[in-house]
Amino acid sequence: MQEQTQSLMDEMSRLQQRAADREEQLAKAQVGVAQETRRALEAAAEARRLAEAKVEADLLAEALHERARLAEAKAQRVEAGLRAQGEELHRLRAAEERLALAQAERERTRTDEAAAAPAPSGAVHVRTGGEARAAGGAAEATAAGTGAPQETARAAVAAGGGSELQAKAPAADAGLADAEAEAEAMAEAKATARAAERQKAAEASARAEADEKASVEAQQLAEAGARKGPRANGANGGVDSEAGGSEKGKVVRKLAKWTEFAPAESGEKREVFAHALPILGKLMDSDWHGSYEHRPTAKARLIVLYGAGDRGRNFGPWQRMVKKQFEEIEMLVLEYPGHGKHKADLIGDVNALEQEFTQQVIQYRDGFQNYFNCPYAVVGQSAGARFGINMVRKLAGLGAKPEKFYVVGRSPPTVADDHKLPAGTDALLDWVCENVMTSTAKDIYKTQLSAMTHLERQAEEQIWRADLAMNGSAVPPLPRTWRVGRAGTICKRPDSDPSKRLKMQREPGSEVFVTGEEERGKAGERWLRIDEAREGKKPGWYLVHGGPLGINEDLLEPADSGSEPADGRGHYFRVPVQLQVHYSTGDHLAPPEDTGRPTPLVDRKVPPMRDWSRLTEREPEFMEYEGLEHHELLMHQQVLENICQDFLRVCRLR
Repeated sequence: MQEQTQSLMDEMSRLQQRAADREEQLAKAQVGVAQETRRALEAAAEARRLAEAKVEADLLAEALHERARLAEAKAQRVEAGLRAQGEELHRLRAAEERLALAQAERERTRTDEAAAAPAPSGAVHVRTGGEARAAGGAAEATAAGTGAPQETARAAVAAGGGSELQAKAPAADAGLADAEAEAEAMAEAKATARAAERQKAAEASARAEADEKASVEAQQLAEAGARKGPRANGANGGVDSEAGGSEKGKVVRKLAKWTEFAPAESGEKREVFAHALPILGKLMDSDWHGSYEHRPTAKARLIVLYGAGDRGRNFGPWQRMVKKQFEEIEMLVLEYPGHGKHKADLIGDVNALEQEFTQQVIQYRDGFQNYFNCPYAVVGQSAGARFGINMVRKLAGLGAKPEKFYVVGRSPPTVADDHKLPAGTDALLDWVCENVMTSTAKDIYKTQLSAMTHLERQAEEQIWRADLAMNGSAVPPLPRTWRVGRAGTICKRPDSDPSKRLKMQREPGSEVFVTGEEERGKAGERWLRIDEAREGKKPGWYLVHGGPLGINEDLLEPADSGSEPADGRGHYFRVPVQLQVHYSTGDHLAPPEDTGRPTPLVDRKVPPMRDWSRLTEREPEFMEYEGLEHHELLMHQQVLENICQDFLRVCRLR
């Protein structure tokens, strides 16, 4: 029994030892796995660093190459200028030498003519120089043989030489005249060049004085709280007249063909206006600056709102292009909260984003004056156009409407996107790759995702969810249900006689029904189109404020606008800003026409591009590009070039 017990105890000890060995091996394996995991994470981080370093190196190489190209071009221009100056100097010296030779020849001719003049008693007339020389030689020989006076012989010889000089004199005079004429022409050219230089210096001085004066006036206006003018107000710019009238949906520009817009003013007037604009001051640092580079020569600002999932750091190529080709423009790419270096909570509601922007930019210190007290335009890319329409409406209400609002790759936001996004990090990012990215961008983005850690992928997922939620909201239609104000009075303007004003009494707080369509009267009063079916009234309009009736309060107040369906069939607030819509025939996310089918971002039918006219007071301009996919359209340099050229035309800077 004891032996069995001992045997069992020994067996138990062996099992315990084996278990301990197994645990030790497992612990070592776990340590090894942890080390391998750490090495893999370090390798992934190193790969990311190398990729970023490569991108930076490529950008640096591109910048150096561009700088070298510019330096070479400048050297060639300097060399050509020096060569031209050398040739001009050589021509001037040659002309001076010819003039000196002609003058010397003229002097010799005059001296010889004076010395060869014959005495009256011994003059001999000869017809040619050879005959005169022969006659002179014969006379000299005769004089020597007969003992005639030597003066007579010398006179004959002198007469022969004088006649030869007289024959050469016209040619010398002609050469001298040519040399003098060439010298006078060279002197006149030099005088003209000096006068042109003095005129340029005077113009530069006058422009500098005008700029300084305009800057002082702008500063005085800013201190007084006034907004600097004159403004272009969409600048009309002859777009309708030059582009074929106000035909709805007219494509005024394609990628391969440009329809020039004739400016409204002459070049001289535009130049005067451009010099009257002050130079933009540098903006203070802000978390909202995703990509910003102050331009010392800029007189207009282009504010860019990027699309879903983007960052301000991706706009380096655009900044370089603006710096190289459009020195009058300063570009600012706004960074949304939670994106890039803007360390704040993500915002997925467009109204909350507008409120945050208002508090942190417009109302912060002198933000309103610094950002918007100058000619500026807004560019809304894809989802950025959804935020942009709210931003433009806000700024227009504050009296600082932009010169223009450029929409790139975005259907009119009159229909909400109620698409159900997949749950989970990987599922959403895969959905984005397959439905939002183009073929080229998808491969690049998948490579970037594979190099991210799990936490980085989760952060990327949250950015996409917030941006898609912000982009998915529709612009709410104007309210169609209003309530009677405290005065209990309503005023109707019938269509049958627009000059009439019919006052009626209604119970305060009772409902009236309108279509949502609005109109401004001659005095600026606001009228609402009556919904005939729901009101049971004849066609006409209701007055909103009682000012024309001597009642200083609202006759009608809007009911809860949240009850209005966002189905795209209502009427909308029309921003008083000119829109220019850039779209592509190859963009499946924002097709130019209603295809009757849902897109990857909208479950219902997509509004056509022409419906942007429902959100603006003026008929939009449309620019069509052939075959570009969504992401290609958003970052295409031709799109930026078209926008900048049109912006400068509107501002009368070019």
